[in-house]
Amino acid sequence: MRVFRLQGYHHSSMADLARACGVQKAHMYYYFENKEALMRAVLEAVLSYAEARVFPLAYEDERSPEARIEDIIGQLRRLLAMDQGGCLMANTALEVSHLQPAPDFLAVVRAFFEQLLDALTHLLKHILPPEAAQSQAETQVAALEGALLLSQVYEDPAYFERGLERLSALFTPIA
Repeated sequence: MRVFRLQGYHHSSMADLARACGVQKAHMYYYFENKEALMRAVLEAVLSYAEARVFPLAYEDERSPEARIEDIIGQLRRLLAMDQGGCLMANTALEVSHLQPAPDFLAVVRAFFEQLLDALTHLLKHILPPEAAQSQAETQVAALEGALLLSQVYEDPAYFERGLERLSALFTPIA
């Protein structure tokens, strides 16, 4: 995951990936037919983590929206900014979405963003009308990804932290 994050899909060779895993390149081919299959497995692992630890938090309707968004933000902080390289999902989408035919692993990236948007929309429906909730979810995902990008460009995690603070502020009651 780290190699793909730092080097991107196209600039990561199977030799680079094997070295990062501490195995011979031949071992990589024993488990994965090619680099595309390995990338799919990595993206599926990220999606699986989000499906288990991030997205369900939005649907815990017995808890307050404020508590849920704070837990989601904590998980997003771990998932999206765990080390250098930014968001693997967004980086991969930018790198390969223009390719024809699109790699089959792009469907995993779409599933991640669809579920993130659905989770945020569900949570935002507690404070906004449904259409506004969907629009605001899209705005917030775009803003967070932009904040991650700026954090990478300027080597300053404060951009991402401020993006998370803006998301949290949506749920802060006005006194």
